[in-house]
Amino acid sequence: MEEGFESEDYRAWDKAKQQKRAKNREDSAQMLRDAGVQFLENNNGAHLIVTVGEHVFDFWPGTGLWKMRGSTQQHRGVRGLLKMITPSNLELTGRASAACEGPR
Repeated sequence: MEEGFESEDYRAWDKAKQQKRAKNREDSAQMLRDAGVQFLENNNGAHLIVTVGEHVFDFWPGTGLWKMRGSTQQHRGVRGLLKMITPSNLELTGRASAACEGPR
């Protein structure tokens, strides 16, 4: 491959992608704060740990990936996370686990 063949386009694309993830980190954390959700911030905001009752969710706001600890099911989007952690979804201890696992 020629040196510099993809470098300009690739660098522009990579920079735009980094900026998008940075904006997602800021916006998603703000949405959680606005909803009154408390969370621990790790790795300069790249990983957020949301604890609601006995349920713990790992959330990577740059990519939107989130999952409930103990589950292998992965989800995307801060809005889906907010919907999952509403009191009506977490009323019963096992309900969030069942919802995160999907259909059986």
